[in-house]
Amino acid sequence: MPALKILWIANDSCEENEGTMEAYKAVIGKKDSREYTTESVPEQSLKKVLNSVRMAGSGKNRQAGRVVVVTDESRKKMLGAAGDYSDWIHNAPVVLAMLISEDAGLRPGFDVGRMAQNAMIVAHAEGLASCPVTIVRNDDALAAIDAPAGWIVHMAVTIGIAANSESERRSHPRIPFDEAVFWGSWPK
Repeated sequence: MPALKILWIANDSCEENEGTMEAYKAVIGKKDSREYTTESVPEQSLKKVLNSVRMAGSGKNRQAGRVVVVTDESRKKMLGAAGDYSDWIHNAPVVLAMLISEDAGLRPGFDVGRMAQNAMIVAHAEGLASCPVTIVRNDDALAAIDAPAGWIVHMAVTIGIAANSESERRSHPRIPFDEAVFWGSWPK
């Protein structure tokens, strides 16, 4: 099975389907999941996730980000070995390797983060689970997906059907709103 499958959506419209999750609810309700069933990710849902990655904004509209869809077990294991705490990612049916060109500008990680966040929020809205994964050994990651030199695999995103229910997944407490948001200036 090839590591890269190119999927395309004919237009950039965002037609709302019955049952589409409200954006705020999708952001607030998303919980990371590292445990997945062996069930395949529905192709139409995956296409939506991938199109959201493609539509992510980028610094100076460089559009220097790319995604490699990894479904092959051995490639997922190789990609997992490119992170420090990511040996579990081969359990996900789909792993998205998020790449950006080395000449993408001053802060390419910012653009990759936007791509990844889009993927995870749309996956959640589609009823899928996901988790961001830090990649620390770029050469190993590039080899895992047969990507050429000149690219950086900043991170990966796992996608699949959660093995446990959303209510069973851990939710980490967040600091209170007033400790995270300041109006006008830093508090004294």
